[in-house]
Amino acid sequence: MLIKLDNTTEYILSVLEKAGFSAYIVGGLLRDLLLGNPTHDIDIATNALPGQVKELFAEYPVIDTGIKHGTVTLLIEHIPYEITTFRTEGIYSDNRRPDTVSFTDSIEQDLKRRDFTINALAYNNTSGLVDLFGGLDDLNNRVLRAVGEPKNRFSEDSLRIIRALRFSSVLDLEIEPQTKSAMFGCSHLLRNIAVERIFNELINILGGVRFDRVLRELFPIFSLIMPEIVLPSKDVTPLNNPFFILSALFKDEYDARRALHRLKADNDTVKRVTMLISSMAIPDEVVQIKLLLSRIGTAVLDIALFRELFYEEKGTYERVRNVLESGECYSLGQLALNGADIVSLGFSGAEVGEVLKKLLDMVISGNIENKKEALVNAVKSIDKN
Repeated sequence: MLIKLDNTTEYILSVLEKAGFSAYIVGGLLRDLLLGNPTHDIDIATNALPGQVKELFAEYPVIDTGIKHGTVTLLIEHIPYEITTFRTEGIYSDNRRPDTVSFTDSIEQDLKRRDFTINALAYNNTSGLVDLFGGLDDLNNRVLRAVGEPKNRFSEDSLRIIRALRFSSVLDLEIEPQTKSAMFGCSHLLRNIAVERIFNELINILGGVRFDRVLRELFPIFSLIMPEIVLPSKDVTPLNNPFFILSALFKDEYDARRALHRLKADNDTVKRVTMLISSMAIPDEVVQIKLLLSRIGTAVLDIALFRELFYEEKGTYERVRNVLESGECYSLGQLALNGADIVSLGFSGAEVGEVLKKLLDMVISGNIENKKEALVNAVKSIDKN
């Protein structure tokens, strides 16, 4: 099998090989190349030690990103290439990271420590594909299978349970029965994993093409992470947006806020999800839509699309978009008067904002045109007392 590599990756492999070392592309890069998916992170495994890698590539920046575990990151034209020494690992007493790491000359030993068969592959142009566990067949058959004994893999690093959910959801893979059984059996170990790591994986899981099926098949694992969630009455995959899908999993805003805070989700996620959950149907009237826009801005578009996709409120998104594209005034920034104009008319302090808000309401309701002269006259008629 011949796999086309980019020129820089080929150059790195050739430098290592010419110096007498073995070197292979591994991990997600190789998996995505075999699947024909866009590639991102570039991982290279070698029997060269980190210090030897630094010497060979002394003309480039090399960063000690994981030196304890044999990993350095080579920067060529601002692109990172992660290079890791072949290794074997000791026990995982914390269910997350190995207590000890030992370097080895064997790519075979290195692959044995990996999580899933689709990630336990290695390739270079000299040796071709190294596939000890049937990873290529599993990729072709769309199967996710643990390397070796599944229970051992998940006991070593229980974050692998969440990674399995992500691979199944995003890559559209069926989880092999023994692997799935071990995920259930080891799911209690997720309590040992930092919630931030779980949340970061969760966001990626939500966006997968297979998410709805993964959710229903492995719901007990999801409910362990977020006990507040419920199974949606229908397929949420067409929502095609992590925030929309997350919003569809909760009964109410309170449950969502509690779950997301426990997972240490960022404030933007909490705000967007709770807003969608608490939203009401978008009104039909243009004036009411503009009033809504004046209160929460273009976030109304998100609400409209969510309501249309999840609650089947047809035409909702188009109504809001038409108002936005009409150019009609719905925000303070669109008024023909600004704060300085109000001050020049004799108002100060909090009065300025109050006057602008009154003007905006009058413009939105159609009681006055959004023209400077008309607005000035309206301001002059306001009783300061």
